[in-house]
Amino acid sequence: VEVLTLASGTGVRLYRPTGASEPTPALLWIHGGGYVFGSAKQDDALCLRFSKALGITVASVDYRLAPEHPY
Repeated sequence: VEVLTLASGTGVRLYRPTGASEPTPALLWIHGGGYVFGSAKQDDALCLRFSKALGITVASVDYRLAPEHPY
């Protein structure tokens, strides 16, 4: 898992297939929690399985949560 922090402060966790030497298809994963609770890390095992089984890159976003950030 590669953990990135964007200039905006938003975190992104990247899961890439082992041995991939060129770009792969990708999946944007948005964790559950209704924008109120949860984190990108909670789905590490699931996103890793998607990446391995499908040979894709998975980007899991750690978005800001309400009520502090309602939109």
